[in-house]
Amino acid sequence: PPPGGGWGPCGSCDTCGHPANECVTSPTGECLWDPTTCGGPPPPGDDDDVPPGDDDDVPPGDDDVPPDDDDIVECYRVSVSYSPASGAYGTASIVTPQNCQGGYLPGTSVTIQASPSGGGTWTDSWSGSCSGLAIPGYLVNSQTVTVNFPCTVHVNFAYLG
Repeated sequence: PPPGGGWGPCGSCDTCGHPANECVTSPTGECLWDPTTCGGPPPPGDDDDVPPGDDDDVPPGDDDVPPDDDDIVECYRVSVSYSPASGAYGTASIVTPQNCQGGYLPGTSVTIQASPSGGGTWTDSWSGSCSGLAIPGYLVNSQTVTVNFPCTVHVNFAYLG
């Protein structure tokens, strides 16, 4: 029995048939299982650490619920095209690396670079649905747009031949 006739500390014995850290020695000297007092963290899906009435209103033991819609992050794609599509007069591409799975977080500034092929070619115009696109963009070889939804940018090259 524990000194003084009281309960022993968690882990004071190891013959309760459960993990030793959940076993206690009773005042009579028995090794008993006491997971409520001595238990470690509960297994996933059975967390009783969310108090009733907290902001999520998740009942105890049911913490592993899907996130609220407010917690879901949208990633938006920017599509870039140019003409002529063969690239004979130039190409255009996105310079800014993606910061979200498959695209960009809302509010991201994304730079698109137009690269005329030279020898009498130039950037003639820009068009598209991305926010902040300067149109027509005559002789402009780089533009920065703000991504707040899936959007497109098209660059038209011209040739003086």
